[in-house]
Amino acid sequence: MPIVVTNDLIAHSLAEYYFGIGKTYKRFLSVAMGTGVGCTMILNGEPVILFGGTSGDCGRIIIDPNAEISCGMSVRGSAEALCGTRGIEYLAKKYYEEIENLVARDVIIKAREGKDEIAIKVMKKIGFYLGHLLANLSVIFFPQIIAITGGTVTGILIFFCRAERILNLLKPGAFEEYNVPLPSSICSPSMDTPIPTQLLPVFAITW
Repeated sequence: MPIVVTNDLIAHSLAEYYFGIGKTYKRFLSVAMGTGVGCTMILNGEPVILFGGTSGDCGRIIIDPNAEISCGMSVRGSAEALCGTRGIEYLAKKYYEEIENLVARDVIIKAREGKDEIAIKVMKKIGFYLGHLLANLSVIFFPQIIAITGGTVTGILIFFCRAERILNLLKPGAFEEYNVPLPSSICSPSMDTPIPTQLLPVFAITW
């Protein structure tokens, strides 16, 4: 059996393409969220490698140049700074007045349980930033489907819905010139509540 060594982002994106929700699509974009943010574009079954074994460093895309937080590479307002665990913990520290040193995992769990309004507010804000990132990536790669994976998003439908609403600002005219179908999604505004982790291990936006 042939063996190929590659980075974890490429490997899990290929797995999702061939064995998950990416099947049957020619243009598949995988966005992984955790400590940082990364993406891989799969085109006709092959990863698009631009430099350093990646499809580009989407974590360095600037979402808000006026943000007060920077990523590990000192890029102020980058996608990684705002959407990664650093962004979650920054917002938690800002919104919670009596709880100190709340880690991202705790906020995600609280939001998933649906009982902590502040945690839900934090994750909605993260979803807002994610939507802007997806909008930027969409007009670069023109994906048919976007998979959003990682511990940050697993099981939090409110997060996904907020991202979708921002992404939908691209329509109705953003892709008409290129004859690309407008986006549809598995999420609707009425589904603005958390769901159990095991029900949605991967979120997807189809085009």
